[in-house]
Amino acid sequence: MSGKKKADRSAERTQRKRESKAQAARIYAEKMDKKERKKVERKRQKDDEARAALEGPLNKQVEFATKANACVNPIALTDGMIFVGEGGVEFRDLDGPGFMKMPWKNIVLVRADVYGKKHPYVRSIDIVTDQDQTLTFVVSKGMDLLKAMRRHLPPDKMVHAANNFKKLTNIPFWKRGLREHKENEGKVPLN
Repeated sequence: MSGKKKADRSAERTQRKRESKAQAARIYAEKMDKKERKKVERKRQKDDEARAALEGPLNKQVEFATKANACVNPIALTDGMIFVGEGGVEFRDLDGPGFMKMPWKNIVLVRADVYGKKHPYVRSIDIVTDQDQTLTFVVSKGMDLLKAMRRHLPPDKMVHAANNFKKLTNIPFWKRGLREHKENEGKVPLN
């Protein structure tokens, strides 16, 4: 009998502890300051707005679209479409939910890998963002893409990429001066 009383007493104690913990949690929730509640609510609202911005398209009206491969991973390319509009450049993956959004204000430089003079062909473009990210895209209609981007970006932000053929055919830097070589490296204006 005494063992049964001890078990009943311990069960009552654990029940009281549970009730006191629940009551303490209720009191804490009631004492939570109005400022803290507003702060938490503002944070939730900002998070919801950020999620909505990510889910929706960057451009309300698309001016140009072309097939492209994003070189995100050095081993595998990502198939998708590039959209150019009033909001910026947007890449959407064809197979899954992947996407990249680059507003015009965040684009620092666009490097185009251009071949040929009479009939120029653009193989790929590199977009450098203000966060020092270089995003490389292999595009199917590169010249048309650059023309669409030129409407929104100033000419100093669009340059030729220094490819290996140009590096081999240029005059060596020791013949024209080291300072000039370092200043002009990789920045040839796009005509």
